[in-house]
Amino acid sequence: MSILQLAKRLNLDVERIERGETLDASVTAQTPEHYRELLGPLTGITPAHRPYARHHLAESCCRDCYGAGLLHFSDFLTGAVSSIDPEIGSEFFKRRFPMTIKLTIAKQITVTENKEFPAGTAPVFIACENLVFNGGSYVLRNTAFTLWVTHQLSIVSAGTLPYHIGILGAPGADGSPGHDGPPMPPASHGSNAGTPSPGICTGAGSGGHGPNGLKGNDGHNGGPAVDGLPSVLSSLNIASFASPQAPLVVFGQSGQGGNGGPAGNGGPGQQGGRGGNGCNSGCEGTDGGNGGDGGQGGTGGVGGPGGNSPNGGQLHVNLAPAQQGANFFVYQTAMAKPGRGGALGAAGERGARGTGGSGGHHSRNGTDGALGTPGTPGTKGNDGTQFGAPPQLIPGNYTPPSA
Repeated sequence: MSILQLAKRLNLDVERIERGETLDASVTAQTPEHYRELLGPLTGITPAHRPYARHHLAESCCRDCYGAGLLHFSDFLTGAVSSIDPEIGSEFFKRRFPMTIKLTIAKQITVTENKEFPAGTAPVFIACENLVFNGGSYVLRNTAFTLWVTHQLSIVSAGTLPYHIGILGAPGADGSPGHDGPPMPPASHGSNAGTPSPGICTGAGSGGHGPNGLKGNDGHNGGPAVDGLPSVLSSLNIASFASPQAPLVVFGQSGQGGNGGPAGNGGPGQQGGRGGNGCNSGCEGTDGGNGGDGGQGGTGGVGGPGGNSPNGGQLHVNLAPAQQGANFFVYQTAMAKPGRGGALGAAGERGARGTGGSGGHHSRNGTDGALGTPGTPGTKGNDGTQFGAPPQLIPGNYTPPSA
């Protein structure tokens, strides 16, 4: 099937392609079955690949979450399962269908800049007779990618990235930071001594002691990180490479888990209450009350847990049998790391001492209270535990797209 036949099959404007234009369009698949009907023969995944197909459900953390649906859909497209089970990953199918597929079709495409397709992008389908990398690259993040080069792929110059095609996951978001424990107003004052009658303190007590400060507010825990998103089922189909030239470099990595949110610090201990004043009337007076002790500082929060990294999806690469060596194609990979646990919250500062109350005539002032004790630091969040394997490379021989 030629590029023009392929465009015709997808009900695209063949005349524009014949004129040398690059045609950007989209098609919409109403259901997973409709998607396979539209693009199944054009994915480059054939029955010969089915022995490599993995049943992904065991890799998913839950049976009915979004991630399980994504893996189940990949299984459906590769033939690992023959039909969609409505009880697996219903959230994915509700959110993504009807599904739009972005199409780019031309006789020749020249890539001169880094073309990024972020997570959430509709599946990308690019088909051309000749593809030229001249300082640019394709970078797919958690996005399905199908590439057809039905005549020749050429590499003129390297770009800013160390690869020409990146089949990547997407990093999980970091957890939100915990709030610090809020400060408290000082403890209440001790009561002032009364004056039984004007000019006389006989029978009056001393000023009341200030109450001790309370323990400071604890820091809030850091938020949990979000797990990384996997690379998605992709297919590269290249009829031939220009020769001699540098090899096509494809880089594969799944999405790294986000880092846990840092915990909030413990709040300062409450300041002790000021001692009440003694009676002070005429020439008489009574002692001032003692200030209260400062409160203990609050406990720091616990850092949020780091996110995990999922395994990458399958990457089918179909090349001419004579051009499958390292002189023509290089696949580089990296494991996706889990996220780090969030930093612990620091201990709250000791509460300030309450000051002693003023004594009346010929009487003593109250003594200041003691400083509070420091709080206790929180604990660091747990690191994520799961490393994500890179996309599984499944090599094959190039065959032209079928009708």
